[in-house]
Amino acid sequence: MTHKKKKTSTKHRNNSRIPRRTPWTVEEVREMPTDKILATLHGLGIPISMDDFREQVKEFCSAEDLSDHWFETHPVTATGWDEDFPWYAAWVLWERLDGDTIPYESITELMGEEFIFDIDEDEDEDEDEEGVIPDAAEFDEDDYDAFDFEDEEDFNEDAEEEYQGEGPFDDFDFRGSSARFSVCWMQLRAWDYIKALFSGKATSIEEAMEICSGASSLGEWCVALADNLGFEAASSPSLARERLRFAREFCELFPESDEEFIQLMRSAEAEALFALGRIEEGDEVFRTIVQQWPDWTWGYIHWGDAYVDKTARHPEYAARAREIFNAALQHADEDDAEVIRERLEALGES
Repeated sequence: MTHKKKKTSTKHRNNSRIPRRTPWTVEEVREMPTDKILATLHGLGIPISMDDFREQVKEFCSAEDLSDHWFETHPVTATGWDEDFPWYAAWVLWERLDGDTIPYESITELMGEEFIFDIDEDEDEDEDEEGVIPDAAEFDEDDYDAFDFEDEEDFNEDAEEEYQGEGPFDDFDFRGSSARFSVCWMQLRAWDYIKALFSGKATSIEEAMEICSGASSLGEWCVALADNLGFEAASSPSLARERLRFAREFCELFPESDEEFIQLMRSAEAEALFALGRIEEGDEVFRTIVQQWPDWTWGYIHWGDAYVDKTARHPEYAARAREIFNAALQHADEDDAEVIRERLEALGES
């Protein structure tokens, strides 16, 4: 874990503790009993109880933000490596609460991302680094961008049951199902924690990214999850249902997001309905999309593609796809028009 220099309080810098000679790690703090964590915080000038802590976390989205709050409101005496301890303590104590939320740092472990520190601009250059979350999930963008479906039997229905477990650090036992499905179910677990964490605190994805340290890539992650669930839905009806749920919940949780996010999530909703064979419902969602954003050509393109994907079993859908693509040409600029003409040519060869 990269050391993150805190804004040390200027109220009181007299520290009677023996200076810490090695960096703290979140794993080390996780091994400490709660009373020892609280006692160490007290020794650093942060005299809180678990009751105090339980109330304070309601106002924050990340342990880093809560720790910064302590440095601003208490006569913190931490210096050197001890400046990291309040952050790790907030992280670990939050995980130990019996509530519905966990800190954003813990969620990033399920997201398969690194927690990105908010570094003070006035810090020394050699300390201006991004932190790396220890033991983060081993999956990165290359892992979940490289899906390769061969057989629907790759999916193990046990995965859905395992997803219903409790706690952010449960073992995922997928009994032989491929890592790509493990990633999806783990990230869906992360989404449920994201919902609980930001509910009532943010009404748009932009606001969520602004109020939570480390969440600057949350919007991109949500779009990537919607796309990846779409890839997986081709071989897993269970994940098609989860994509439908995710897309709808995103729009409910963050209804004031920029229209590009809402457009993509509504399209994901409609595509999931098509994947589930609920064609009429999917048509209705796509119809709403193109009525609300008539100049968003990709609303039509996604709609036409949803029919194209069904033509192997339903050749009659090709005519419907052509109709939609031709309608899209009326709103397309030259670049999008070229994309649409390529699709029409491909349909002509089918």
